[in-house]
Amino acid sequence: MRAILALIPALLVGCEDRSSQHVVPSETAPQFQVFDGATAPAALSKPLVEAKRRHATRLVRSSASSGPPDQPPGKVFDLVYYKAPVGELAAYLTKDPGDGIKYPAIVWIKGGDTNSISDVWSPRPRRNDQSVRAFRDAGIVMMFPSQRGGNNNPGRREGFYGEVADILAATDYLASLPYVDPNRIYLGGHSTGGTLAMLIGASSDRYSAVFSLGPVATAAQYGGEFVFCDPEDKQ
Repeated sequence: MRAILALIPALLVGCEDRSSQHVVPSETAPQFQVFDGATAPAALSKPLVEAKRRHATRLVRSSASSGPPDQPPGKVFDLVYYKAPVGELAAYLTKDPGDGIKYPAIVWIKGGDTNSISDVWSPRPRRNDQSVRAFRDAGIVMMFPSQRGGNNNPGRREGFYGEVADILAATDYLASLPYVDPNRIYLGGHSTGGTLAMLIGASSDRYSAVFSLGPVATAAQYGGEFVFCDPEDKQ
């Protein structure tokens, strides 16, 4: 798949030594805000936010659990659980370096089965590096959240709908950590993760930027894969 890099300022839907790599906090760093549909500005695709608030997805199929997430080796990532609307969901998170510095951070949604997480710490070829370790090597805190219905998580897979709320909840968790700068949180995703990242970016302005690599223009392009709602329901 041809990789497409979109840098969107919330408009659309092992390195161990970091002492010299962190970015000095900025007094002008943007403050974030999550919108409830009634308060979203037009620049954040208000019609999408309002439409989601009024619409209940009807799921017509389900997918089996992918099993528990792999246990990270412990040198770089921790396996943590964050509170989402459907319950506690698993995520991989960069360890606290313990140096008292607040680092920029990114929530990354991998491609394929975005609801589940697995090994993101082993070396990968550049042509398909789902670990996107370049961010980690640059001293950025990384969070890889699973979502509803993935791994052994509660809830059912919805495919690009309820998962938006899960990722926003993961971002709340990330922003609360003592070693994360809440005003320098980014969002990114690849393939199906890129598609979901754009929908999340259209629902909140809390991210400093959104990186979407290789998304599709419409979920219908997946041909039914990763989609669990009624494909005939245009709304």
